[in-house]
Amino acid sequence: MIRPLKLRGAKNSRNVRVAVIDSGCSKSDRLIKGSKMVIKGKSWIGDPDDWDDTYGHGTHVVRFLLQTAPSAELYIAKVTEDKKILPDKIHVIEEAIDWAIECDVDIITMSLGLDETHEGINEALNRAIHPEDHESNKSPKIVFAAAANGGANEATAYPARRDGVICVYASDGDGNTGDFNPDCTRDTTNNDEFAILGVDIESKWNKKMVHKSGTSFATPIAAGIACNILEFARHELPNVTPERRYWLYSYKGMVPIFRRMSKKRGDYCYLSPWRKHKHEIKRQRDAGVWEGREDGTVDSEYLKRLLVGAIRYG
Repeated sequence: MIRPLKLRGAKNSRNVRVAVIDSGCSKSDRLIKGSKMVIKGKSWIGDPDDWDDTYGHGTHVVRFLLQTAPSAELYIAKVTEDKKILPDKIHVIEEAIDWAIECDVDIITMSLGLDETHEGINEALNRAIHPEDHESNKSPKIVFAAAANGGANEATAYPARRDGVICVYASDGDGNTGDFNPDCTRDTTNNDEFAILGVDIESKWNKKMVHKSGTSFATPIAAGIACNILEFARHELPNVTPERRYWLYSYKGMVPIFRRMSKKRGDYCYLSPWRKHKHEIKRQRDAGVWEGREDGTVDSEYLKRLLVGAIRYG
């Protein structure tokens, strides 16, 4: 269960913004409707104002994101109505990325993948990840993408395999990776291949309980953790310099933080911030200096020290 932190500061700044590029989301889903956190949506399929999800994939993605990061402001980009995007429609992903940049989001999450690199999408991702190269006054975006679900028979999909994109694999609740994960394609010594819960996750579609598995569903959870990190920093580290804030809101900033919250398991880094927290809580309690909540569910001071260390030393 997500328990939002009691945060301070950042009275005049906005919440962290996340763009979800997928099949839209259900406007009638009780969790999504009740959250009131969907700020804006746009469709590239038919009516631009009709971003309602008729397939279900995007709805599950949004549900998992909201359950992980309930304070995120969501921007919904509908680029498909089913499992596949036709070749003559792939360019809409590029347009959706540019729309997310225009909306000034902080994070872009894409639970989709292509076999081949697409030049137009690559250029849009460059604008999102490296705005300084395009004489833009926008901040960089942290981009997440799903690895793929074909196991050893399928390569890691694009754009997840692209440099500057955080590639997400799926694990169960104990950090054991799903059999459907593809092999790592990057240099695993860099420790930037992350796995997070994406096996047998409970969700709802058309008011019925379902269980979902796949890197598509691990991706919004990883994005949600990043959102919480940025939200925490926004409140608890309000005096961070503009230069370091720019770094924090980027691939180069988030990856070192994720590494500090991960445990290496095979070729993947199992993203498990709660494991670090429990260890630190025990250390502080043993030393008699614990000042956190008695149930031990949140260790804000540890997280603050972790972020300060990452900001200072990378």
